Amino acid sequence: MRRMQLSLVLPGLLWPQKALHDTAYDLDLPSLAWLLGRGRLEWLSPLPFESWLFHAFGIPVTEAADAPCAALRMLGEGVAPDTAFWLCADPAHLRFEQTTLVLGETGAMTIDPAEIAELTTLLAPPLAEAGTLRLMPSGFAYLELDASAAIMTTPPSAAIGRRADTVDLRGAEAMRWRRLANEIQMLLHDHPLNQRRVAAGRPAINSLWFWGSGTMPLQRPCPWDAVWGEGPLLAGLAAWGEIAWGPTAKKFTDLHREHGDVLVTIDALLKPTQEFDAYQWRAALLQLEQDWLAPALRGLRDGHLQRLTLIALGDEARFELTVTRNDRFRFWRNPLALAELPIHAA
Repeated sequence: MRRMQLSLVLPGLLWPQKALHDTAYDLDLPSLAWLLGRGRLEWLSPLPFESWLFHAFGIPVTEAADAPCAALRMLGEGVAPDTAFWLCADPAHLRFEQTTLVLGETGAMTIDPAEIAELTTLLAPPLAEAGTLRLMPSGFAYLELDASAAIMTTPPSAAIGRRADTVDLRGAEAMRWRRLANEIQMLLHDHPLNQRRVAAGRPAINSLWFWGSGTMPLQRPCPWDAVWGEGPLLAGLAAWGEIAWGPTAKKFTDLHREHGDVLVTIDALLKPTQEFDAYQWRAALLQLEQDWLAPALRGLRDGHLQRLTLIALGDEARFELTVTRNDRFRFWRNPLALAELPIHAA
């Protein structure tokens, strides 16, 4: 029987060095420490989660252009993007923290069908000069463009919780898209739809977040047999690669053993990291140790798992930790606590 080779992607695991030590120094994470001590650790430059996914699927992404997330996320929502240019134009909530404007939420913000219809009627006319608005039942929105947007953007994983001016649009047409964004914000400010949302205790939709422009990439061989993770972008990548996809399993033992190379994304650490919520981050990490890392380590020892790769993403750096069955014989390697991990910022 073919033994599984599991790659586990953990956006939000790596905090800045001092914050990581102060937040994790007293956590009991024996399986993670064993893996960090026995495995082979490679430090790499930081990447947003969405960009890492494209890299993992072998889709070329450069610093001079967006990863075409809009087209592939549409595919994951069951819509064929064809050959058009697409841009994510996701409903977003901007909030003030003291005197600083911060991106709060984007995308699927619990928008009901009536609100989707109201937003489409309100926003489609001012956006018509740029493209055709398509607001999906999921709450995600797209613009179909006649030509490239000619901008470089920041994906939500790297933008939420950040000052809006530090994740602003860049590129030849940035001024045009900033102007459109400002017009949309003026339309949405104090609109009756948002008055109702705020009265109901829901965040106001007071902006659109433009990101992920491009066309559907050319088909190429996919390095994975199956991928598990939440969201239509990952579902779209799986459909593009013609591989099995499913929402994230709750724990390691829920994975189907018939697949060989398996990619699993777990985003439980991402939101606490974006919100600098140490309490929730610690709780999520302890759950990760119990549901995934400890049983994966047992899988390595009993032969059900041939190789485990942990991909940790952070603002300063990322690492890839590879552990094989034979690494259990590296007795001279001591466990390494996450809090003591020397982050090599790239």
